Amino acid sequence: MFIRKFSIVLLAMAGITVYAQTGKQVTLSHGYRPETTYKQTLAQQHSTTIQYKANEDVLNVLKEQGVQNPTIQEVKSDYTSEVSTGKSLDGKTFPLTIKFIKAPDSFGRNGITSATKIYGHGEVNALPKIDSIVAPEMADALKKSVLKTLDGMFNQVKYPERPFKRGDTQQVVSPVTMPLAGTVLEMDLITDYTLVEIKNGIARFDIAISYKAKNNDPKYNITATGRGKGFMDYDIKKSFAVAQKSDILMQMAFTYKEFDMDIASEMHYDIKSAVLSDAK
Repeated sequence: MFIRKFSIVLLAMAGITVYAQTGKQVTLSHGYRPETTYKQTLAQQHSTTIQYKANEDVLNVLKEQGVQNPTIQEVKSDYTSEVSTGKSLDGKTFPLTIKFIKAPDSFGRNGITSATKIYGHGEVNALPKIDSIVAPEMADALKKSVLKTLDGMFNQVKYPERPFKRGDTQQVVSPVTMPLAGTVLEMDLITDYTLVEIKNGIARFDIAISYKAKNNDPKYNITATGRGKGFMDYDIKKSFAVAQKSDILMQMAFTYKEFDMDIASEMHYDIKSAVLSDAK
């Protein structure tokens, strides 16, 4: 579930803009422009191995329920979304619509299809706000859950605010949450952005990623670490991120009474974006 929610936000969040360039400086912002259509694709691959440790009786119960030990999951999926923004009537905010052109079968089983549309409003140099979702095949309870998750994750996203010169590195710490075995794991996502070069109108940023677990539910003993790396390319003229890749490794250990669970995950993301139409 966390991977699916994170993937939706990656598609919607590819709209990071580079709103200023002075000489060889670049300042990052984030958001969409009014009266513009964006097409975004996300190819993702992730593998997860879960090892259960407990007494023989508990392990036998898991086996009877069809749970393999270890449990190995391999997922490859592609997403294509289109984000359309309308005209600003007050010079500040504008309507925004997200629709899925292509989505994995797992989305369809939860009511997310090509008929699904997510509505919100954008603001120049700010993240969008999600207002409503139209999904004829989605249960009302799931609609509320998706809206709450999307809006919450948008609010959690942060990006560097100071101008970059070549070689500059800025660090951003963002809170993230992850459901895990009946509890919620709270972590800090620590991202280092380094401006590598500006070439042919494209600003290339190297990215270093790490995760740090916070104090969590005292009933559970949870440890979690994660590291990753990647890059982002920004088209300065179009003020839009045109490519982003990241590779992330995570290790988690969960203990509740006499039950232990070790989780190892490997995730790969490849995002490409294009501005299909631009009123400017």
